[in-house]
Amino acid sequence: MASNKNVTSASFFFFLLLLFTTVNSTTVVPSWHAAGDQCPIDTQQLAACAPVLATGPKGKPQQPCCHFLAPLAKIDALLCVCIALKNNVLGSNLDIPLSVRIILKNCRQWISLPCPDDI
Repeated sequence: MASNKNVTSASFFFFLLLLFTTVNSTTVVPSWHAAGDQCPIDTQQLAACAPVLATGPKGKPQQPCCHFLAPLAKIDALLCVCIALKNNVLGSNLDIPLSVRIILKNCRQWISLPCPDDI
């Protein structure tokens, strides 16, 4: 009787291990094409975000940069900042992943996704 209980406990443990391994190994990637690869605001307005890159992500939220990003969902804010950076709105020769992180963290819009490759 005791060995049957041990087999049941071990089976349950391996089931949970398999379940959590499967769940943790999947990554949700947004469908950028569903959004039309377009920013809902004029990305030229995001030139106001250039001072944020000098202060870093821990500074006080910068206006008007954060003003433009505030009404957007985090995924839309990410897309807009990525488009602005790739179009050199904020200046050239910037480290895009680092710049995106600084701007979005400063404006409390951080989302842990990379810029899409096809914008």
